[in-house]
Formats: sequence, structure tokens, C-alpha cells
Amino acid sequence: MRRSSVVLVPLLCVCLIGCRGKGSPSGTSNQTLPRVLKAEELHVGYLVFDPCVRKDPSTGELSGLFIDAVEYIAEQLKVRPVYHETNLGNFAAGLQSGQFDLSIGPTYRTIPRATSVAFCRPLAYIGNGAVVERGNGRKFDSLDKITSTKPRVAVLQGQAMEEFFRRRFPELQLVSLSGSDLTAPLSAVSAGQADIGFMNIVTVRGYAAAHPEVEVVFGGEDQLEMLALGWSVRYEDFQWWQFINTSLDYLMSTGRWMEFQAKYDIPLLHELPPIRYPPGRESSQAPVAGGE
Repeated sequence: MRRSSVVLVPLLCVCLIGCRGKGSPSGTSNQTLPRVLKAEELHVGYLVFDPCVRKDPSTGELSGLFIDAVEYIAEQLKVRPVYHETNLGNFAAGLQSGQFDLSIGPTYRTIPRATSVAFCRPLAYIGNGAVVERGNGRKFDSLDKITSTKPRVAVLQGQAMEEFFRRRFPELQLVSLSGSDLTAPLSAVSAGQADIGFMNIVTVRGYAAAHPEVEVVFGGEDQLEMLALGWSVRYEDFQWWQFINTSLDYLMSTGRWMEFQAKYDIPLLHELPPIRYPPGRESSQAPVAGGE
């Protein structure tokens, strides 16, 4: 039975952008695990991001791969999970203030975020794909074709793909959209405002499944800007960090993680795919896939 204890934190931002906190390592603490065991409560921060974390709009009930995993860990500890909805703008502050002791995100493991929190082991790798008008897949299914045809490329301001195209292909016409709706670049294609729209592949696949007027490109091994998702804790919680990593290793090695994942309809990667480079730039430029 799914736990129903949910504490909401005001949503300030929901797009997958970097956050830069003010926290720093403050020594070694071994108090979190004993405190969780004594209180018999595990306070968990989360963000809604299908299929890792799902939230029923009518009941508020949580489900998803990461929820199944953290509830299994809580069950083994004989504690009750208490959920706090947060966002990418303040999940680090929630950890540092003690509002929750574990953030299950999902959160991309990036260099700026690593200045604020201690990330646990990578749990999945997710890249960025795109949608185009149905029937146009072959026109825009490679970076070579995009650079030669110069379509209108929709991206979300602050998201990885905006920075990717501005830095590597500044000659392209970008439709840079503001706001927190991750589907905005994809909706721009449906509305005829852009020829191709980029976003993380999970959002892309979900959108395409619900919108037959578009099709997916860059949806396989050619995904762009591959990054790892991970959970995080406070820097000083070394014992707690070790415990969470050990728990995740146990779930992976025993096959339980794959059992949880099999319940959901969008597969996630567990190994980083081979690094790919933009066309004609193999010798000196940064990789397309492999993160930054």
C-alpha cells in the first residue's frame, strides 16, 4: 500500500535546469541514520518526473520507480517515509535546512549542483531527443541535416539544449521559450512555431505518445547531452551517504531495481552509452553524449 503522508513545499521551478546552492562541506556527521531509526520516519524530498516519480492529480498518491525504491529501503529500516514535494530551485536548501534527509529528485548530477549536495551513485542516464512534424523525421534526424537545412529549433530557456545549440551551432535559428513547462518546445512543433523541438527523452517520448501529429528523432543511441540522474544527501552525512549507496547497490545487484522498473512504460539506461561527437568536430570538441 502506498504511503499517503505528503508534505508540500511551494513550487518555484519545475524545469530541468541547474541550481547553485550556498552550502559547503562542514565536517563528518554520523547522526542522520540513528535519528531516522529512532524517529521511525524517513523524510524524503522529491520532484514529479515520470516514470521516476508520479503523482496522481486527484489523490496526491505517489508512485514510480524511485518511490518504489525508497519505500523498499524504508521498509527494510522499519521506518515510515514522509514525502516533501520540492523543485530544482530549492531541493539543495531543503537538504541543508534539515527539511528532509534524502532527495530522490530525480535530479541530474551536474557540476554546479555538486557544489551544494553530495550525490549518490548514478541511477540512470537520460539524454535529450526531439519531436518533428510527423513525416519529417528523415529531414531532421541528424545534426548534419540540421546544420545544412537550418530549421527553426525550439528549446527551453535554461535547459541543457539551449546552451548546447548556442555554444556549438550559433548559426541556427533558435526559438527559445521561457517558463517551466518542459513540453513547451515540443508544443511549439505541434503549433507550427518550430520545425524541431528538443527536451529530455523521457518528456519527448511521453509527449509523442499523446500527440500523433509528431514523431521522435534523436530517440536512440543518438540522444544528445547524456546526463546521470541521482539521489542526494547533505555533504556532512558521510555515514548516511554510505548507507544509501549500499542500499542502491543492493537493489541493483539483486535485480529488485529492474523489477521496479519493469512496472513502468519508459525504459531508463543503466550504462553510459558510447560517447559521440558532433559531425566534423571529432578531434577537438567536447562530446555530444557523456555530460558536461
